[in-house]
Amino acid sequence: MGALEKTARILNLKQKKNAVILAHNYQIPEVQDMADFVGDSLGLSRMAATCTADIIVFCGVHFMAETASILCPKKKVLLPDADAGCSLAESINVEQLVKWKKDHPGAIVVSYVNTSAEVKQKAIIVVPLLMRLKLLKQLIQVKKFCFYLICF
Repeated sequence: MGALEKTARILNLKQKKNAVILAHNYQIPEVQDMADFVGDSLGLSRMAATCTADIIVFCGVHFMAETASILCPKKKVLLPDADAGCSLAESINVEQLVKWKKDHPGAIVVSYVNTSAEVKQKAIIVVPLLMRLKLLKQLIQVKKFCFYLICF
């Protein structure tokens, strides 16, 4: 099957299934060209929450599809590449975070958006990468005690 046939088949399936394709900025141009929306992980998840499609094809990594699934519980979210991972998201798992919290009782846990749903669930605050410094400044002003910040 040639490129034109593949493109026609994808477009036909999108229409037939009421699907939308979201592609992360890091995807190859051929994937971005087929996407309805291209952007960063948080922006794409927000787009997923506002779109009217029944099926979301998330061309990204696991945590992105998980986030979209959380924001869109009634929609089917598909991740075309089951092996797609993110080194930042994989740098900590929920078991490690639970142990860390046990070792640091009372600590404020701040997690990046780029983490698994399980890790986000255990965090007090979840922020996009670009917001981390602003948040830190605010926390330091409000909190008069030492806290630990986990950034994944």
